[in-house]
Amino acid sequence: MKHLLSIAGFDPTGGAGILRDIKVFHDLGFEGAGVVSALTVQNSQKVFAAIPLNVSYVEEALNHLDFKINGLKTGMLYTEDIVISVFNFIKRHKIKPVVVDPVIFSSSGFRLLEDAGITEMLGHLFSVSTFITPNYTEGKFLTGEMDPEKIVRSLKKRGAEYVVLKMGEEEGTDLFYDGNEIRELKGRKLAEGIHGSGCTHSSALLCFLARGEHPIAAAVTATESTQRRISTK
Repeated sequence: MKHLLSIAGFDPTGGAGILRDIKVFHDLGFEGAGVVSALTVQNSQKVFAAIPLNVSYVEEALNHLDFKINGLKTGMLYTEDIVISVFNFIKRHKIKPVVVDPVIFSSSGFRLLEDAGITEMLGHLFSVSTFITPNYTEGKFLTGEMDPEKIVRSLKKRGAEYVVLKMGEEEGTDLFYDGNEIRELKGRKLAEGIHGSGCTHSSALLCFLARGEHPIAAAVTATESTQRRISTK
């Protein structure tokens, strides 16, 4: 069975973060593995605190994995050093596909990525990604743009092969951009602040890519799968 790897934060509720990622991997037919980047204190409604792990732990954990990684996704990375470490690991091992979910804020608004980490993500990590999957709030924060189409065009210039801008809490229609055409991925509007929707989406997207689906087909299926899972949580 193929192994997929998540590098993300630990949510004690299991509704988001690394536990959620691994559950989605398993449900969609993959062995899930994970390296924790940070610990959180939270419930299903709110994040109260976040504690990043030392970058040396992240590097040691990654470097001692002894199986083939058939795909990788990132969630909360929190610090500049961890972002750099993950970028170097992906580049050194030439891992594909890679889905980067640029987690900057929790659904309750708690900050989950330092400014220096954002700089490294924009300057390096996006350039080794197959997809980046920001939500609208993150897209605005990363680009300074308000218009969704301007956001995806601006982010694409950072080197990712594809961009999906998640608009579930705004209007339910995600945007897919491959550098040529912007396509709408129709869906239902999600309740504001729903817990774990971003993690669920990016994990599902990685699974469909690892199955060998075409990127636009994988993006469509990931949106549909996420909406089904969220509606039955």
